[in-house]
Amino acid sequence: MRRIKLYIGWTLLLTFVGWGQMVSGQGMPKDSLAKQWLDSATVYLRSGDFVKAEQFCLATDSLAREIGLQKAILGANIGLINLHIDNDNYIDSILTDILPIIREVDQPNYWFEYYVDRGQIANLRMQYDRQIVWADSALQVARESGDSLGAGIVYIEMALAYSNIRNFEASEEMGRQALDIFEDIGIQYYIGYGNRMIAGAFAEREEGDSALFYFQRSLESFEAENNLNQVAYTLTSMGRVHLEMGDLEEAEATLMEADKTYDRTGSGNWEVGQNQWYLHMATIYLETNRPELARETALQGIAIADSLELLEDKANLTEVIIRANLMENNLEAHYLDTLLEIRSKEYELGKAKEVLNLREKYLSDERERKIAALTILSQNAELKAQSRLFWLLGGISFVVLAGMVILILFLRARQRTREQMNELNRRALQLQINPHFFFNVLNSINNYISQNDQKAARYYLAKFARLMRLALENSQYDLVPLGNELDLVEAYLKLEQIRRDKFDFRIEVPEDLRDVKVPPLLLQPFVENSVIHAFPDRMPDKGLIRITAIEKENLLTVTVTDNGVGLKKLQGSPKMNEKSSLAIKILRKRLQAFGKKSGSIVFGNTNPDASFPGTLVDINIPVNLPS
Repeated sequence: MRRIKLYIGWTLLLTFVGWGQMVSGQGMPKDSLAKQWLDSATVYLRSGDFVKAEQFCLATDSLAREIGLQKAILGANIGLINLHIDNDNYIDSILTDILPIIREVDQPNYWFEYYVDRGQIANLRMQYDRQIVWADSALQVARESGDSLGAGIVYIEMALAYSNIRNFEASEEMGRQALDIFEDIGIQYYIGYGNRMIAGAFAEREEGDSALFYFQRSLESFEAENNLNQVAYTLTSMGRVHLEMGDLEEAEATLMEADKTYDRTGSGNWEVGQNQWYLHMATIYLETNRPELARETALQGIAIADSLELLEDKANLTEVIIRANLMENNLEAHYLDTLLEIRSKEYELGKAKEVLNLREKYLSDERERKIAALTILSQNAELKAQSRLFWLLGGISFVVLAGMVILILFLRARQRTREQMNELNRRALQLQINPHFFFNVLNSINNYISQNDQKAARYYLAKFARLMRLALENSQYDLVPLGNELDLVEAYLKLEQIRRDKFDFRIEVPEDLRDVKVPPLLLQPFVENSVIHAFPDRMPDKGLIRITAIEKENLLTVTVTDNGVGLKKLQGSPKMNEKSSLAIKILRKRLQAFGKKSGSIVFGNTNPDASFPGTLVDINIPVNLPS
């Protein structure tokens, strides 16, 4: 859903005079006339008549520059920023132009607006971390100047930033902080906006009843202020929630009420809200077997989406039209579902192409090198064995003792050759194992792309690139320092926290053990089991994964524990058994390749008597493994 900015410029435009309508200005001093025009711009901005608001802002700016009235220049340009809030380049140019004036005037309200609008530019450019930094600067100014309303507005900005990175719990918390402030101030418009932010967080988490409760509170505030634009937009949002809950009758009734309210506004300046209305209404017509109405409604929505360049809305409306045509002609819609799935896969492959090419090139070159080395060593071993056999047969004709010596030498050479072959096979096996982890993580990226969440997919892919670099470096060696393995696991867990914000982790390993050599990709299968299977949504507390290590009698024990559902329930999961048993089997073979007493893996429960007994895995490795 397109972002609707809270028009905070009102409070700054009101710096000069009280509310009132524009007068002719005949015989009025120019400074008074500039203030009067700015006051009129504020009135039109709040009422939703953005065309007239822009005309007064431009006239005020021109006159104020002529007479050097700096505060009027700032007020007019702040109004223009609010009118063009979705144009980041335009906002950037205005802020650059007025920054010297802000420094000269040096008043908190102008610095506050400057920081908030810089955050808006970061939002439009999807730089959400920078948006939060700018919002923090604005919050500090608001607190130092005692501007409670400004502080509430900043909390709204931060709620929007967290919503954009799909951290809806944090978004809800910021919305509640804002609502507490707005209720103390008692301005119904802002109370309505705070409630709507909280409702939006619940709606995104698919908690429909809670979302409707806060949407209703928001609606009551906007109705008390007789703000028809906001009433219509809130009703549209409520219709969407009813639709997602499957209550089509209530959804249609709510959206029809929103449509009547849009007609009453008569301003025509809420195309974004109306575009959402067309999308939800067309979907209802489609779900209730009214394809002709669905198609007509979607076409009206596409006209608005085209004018505002809302590509995602246009795509969704186009899909409604296609489905309506299929329904009207009694054609099977599952072909469209198949097409959308294929397109999603193509998009996924395009996004991951660079990463896959890098990984495949590395694996191809490495395989060729190892296969060539394996062939040469095998040929050498065969030639040596044949040579020793020849001398054995020749020596038997001389003396039995010489023949026995040669036989013993032959048997020892053959044993050494077998050990060399085992080592080469182990390395070849490692080449096959290393890609598994990378493609498992790549599947996680696929989940975001399948949900058409492009922002999260790009963010996740950037984090994954760093993880790949660590994994590629470790996989080049038979043994790596434990510290390298822990760095890789830490990167993996941080990556998973972006997608599964339901667990924390701790790595508590003494520094003197981080140099102990262990096989690469040793811990990831067990950590992944905990991340994916150990923490169900019904857990009363947040999940915790701990990694510890101790050394005793030249044996390194690395322990992975969690406080999840426990070993018994994990083993009862078919998906877990199919994947984990293979990973653990391969890991045991890798440890055995170093010798019969090279290591072991022991499973247990962290707290057997608890309702969530957790899982415990001890991985025992000799300190001095042969490299």
